[in-house]
Amino acid sequence: MPRVPGADEYQGGGEGFGTLESDEYRVRIVSWEEHEQPLGPYNKDPNAKSIWFKLEPIAYEHDPESELVDKDSGEPINEEKTLIFFYDPKRLGLVPRIAKSRMFLAAALNTPVEEPIEFDGYDDLVGKELVANVIVKKDKNGNDQNRIDSVRPVKQRKRAAKAPLVRAAEETFAADANEPEDEDY
Repeated sequence: MPRVPGADEYQGGGEGFGTLESDEYRVRIVSWEEHEQPLGPYNKDPNAKSIWFKLEPIAYEHDPESELVDKDSGEPINEEKTLIFFYDPKRLGLVPRIAKSRMFLAAALNTPVEEPIEFDGYDDLVGKELVANVIVKKDKNGNDQNRIDSVRPVKQRKRAAKAPLVRAAEETFAADANEPEDEDY
């Protein structure tokens, strides 16, 4: 007979999935949902919508080899643990300060935040990775919950261009490398 745990069996606001400590994490966008409710109490638009992106924590940004653990128990977090980024499609501006939703899009698509951002749809973002600064906040019941405070793109290092002398040497000696060596030495 299947059994569903009661509220007293879940650990705080994390609902048994664990609570990550405040840190930077590499995350992957796994899905998105459109909600017919505005974000924030000041939006009075009856047609306002919000997008909730579910993010899977992959690793600590500065220690990718370490296992992700619950901040209280030290045990590994549930592999189904997700974080939610609340995206407001009406708030994508740059002034007076760059909107969090704009930063999220730019980070996911790895484009500069000040430039125009073009994409076909939210499905384009699924599978993309970014870095999220995750904090711990108390919910209205006093339980710890994870929140995404800010995001940034995953840094991708460019390969250093070869110095002109190295390129010239490779071109000069490329033909010699294919010739057999003399056995007289």
